[in-house]
Amino acid sequence: DLLEEVSKKLPAGDKSKIDVTELDLRPKKSYLKGTCESAAIVDEIAKSLESVDCFSDVVKGPISKAAADKELVTWSITLTSRCP
Repeated sequence: DLLEEVSKKLPAGDKSKIDVTELDLRPKKSYLKGTCESAAIVDEIAKSLESVDCFSDVVKGPISKAAADKELVTWSITLTSRCP
């Protein structure tokens, strides 16, 4: 199950605070959006998702300071899927 794969690839909750605010899993393109503590964590998430066999391309979107909490950043990642 693709949702389970994505969930397993996110860093452990004891390592960092990650909040996925949008998750759209579709046959050809998927999309994640959320907040976390730093751009380095977004890099870690993207690198980890690259190891999922179904994803042929992992593209990070813009990273910016979260409006509600300036200690967090907002991020997005678009995933191109090669699995049905």
